[in-house]
Amino acid sequence: MFFIKCAAIFIGTFGYATIINIPKKHLFHTAFTAMAGYCVFLLMLPSEIIGCFLGACVIAALGEIFSRTLKDAATLFIIPGIIPLVPGAKLYNMTLSLIRQDFNEAATLGVQVLMYAGGIAIAILLVSSTVRSVTGYASKLKKNKRKGSLQR
Repeated sequence: MFFIKCAAIFIGTFGYATIINIPKKHLFHTAFTAMAGYCVFLLMLPSEIIGCFLGACVIAALGEIFSRTLKDAATLFIIPGIIPLVPGAKLYNMTLSLIRQDFNEAATLGVQVLMYAGGIAIAILLVSSTVRSVTGYASKLKKNKRKGSLQR
């Protein structure tokens, strides 16, 4: 069942990426990014929120890696990759609970949706910030090393 879900995520993300006009040369990488993140989510399933956070970390990291290797924007890989992790069913059920005036259920689901969304946002922020800091530091070291070799 695990492999069927992962394959379905790959195919679904491939189709979604095609619809939103991701360049053809990046479709496989985009679908792979989503599949890898969702597989991490599935492996952490007893704890959905931690799984969502870790899956988003994997998606953001792969998006950054593919953006560097394929020389294109990381958002081409991250945005379609995040779509399978978005808690759409919980959001729908929260809205339905509000319409039915079941405010306790709506509040419970609303907190869960916010935790999912917050986990995704924080994961992308942490990975992107870390990559930017490390690459900035590495470029400064490389620049200083070149300066030192030119002065000799």
